[in-house]
Amino acid sequence: MNDISAILDSAAGSLGKLSLNALLYSFCTLVICLVFKKLFLKLLSRGLSRTKLETRLSSLIQKGANALLWCVIVLAVGDSLGINLSSLLALFSVLGLAFSLAIQGSLSNLASGITILTNRPFKVGDYIEASGREGTVWAVGIFYTQLQTADNKIIYLPNSLISSGQVTNYSAMPRRRLEVNIQASYDDGCQKVIDTMLKAAQSDPLVLSDPAPMAFLASCGDSGINYTLRAWARSSDFFTVSTRMTQAVYEAFLRENITVPYNRLEVTLKNNVQ
Repeated sequence: MNDISAILDSAAGSLGKLSLNALLYSFCTLVICLVFKKLFLKLLSRGLSRTKLETRLSSLIQKGANALLWCVIVLAVGDSLGINLSSLLALFSVLGLAFSLAIQGSLSNLASGITILTNRPFKVGDYIEASGREGTVWAVGIFYTQLQTADNKIIYLPNSLISSGQVTNYSAMPRRRLEVNIQASYDDGCQKVIDTMLKAAQSDPLVLSDPAPMAFLASCGDSGINYTLRAWARSSDFFTVSTRMTQAVYEAFLRENITVPYNRLEVTLKNNVQ
């Protein structure tokens, strides 16, 4: 606080010694700086409009450039008024340090938000998983990314958590593969089971024919044979198909009299006859 008071006293002393010519010179300097600032920001806006940067990031760059130019204008006008530039720089340094310490967490989110908007690991509408949370991207902000969950809740994730961890984008590719694992009895023929599973997949209009569905014997279990069905669907249809495919395979097994084994506990009661 003492340093800031000394800086302000020094500036006040310099202003008290100004002449009319110095004031006119300072006024001209201010006008020239304002004209330059306006032209520079206009050219910057045109240049950013030709790039593929996000609108929020472009706006942030323009605001940052505007703040930086105001600092330059203050220094230029202060120099024309005879104020010691080292005093102004010291004042800006103190204020900047105090401000950065006060919003340290926000600055981390801001830097992460710029990284996300620049690298674009996801976009609005994508279904992602990040920091142990998953949902549809509702909005990508400078400080927070909003996720809409399946039960229609909005989660605000700090961008610093997203950029520092693993992000899984389930909507990045146009197609996704789903997998159904099911068990059948040893008494049922392997080819019959495989053909039944393929028919169940092919009967679903949302299952893609290219790549074609495939089914195979995965392993032999204690009470039955484990089979796997793999099919492809559009990313937008993945959850719809995956939720009904297991049911479709099971119902196909019932129609073809294919037994799905399950664990059973048999209890035998014996009467002791005296």
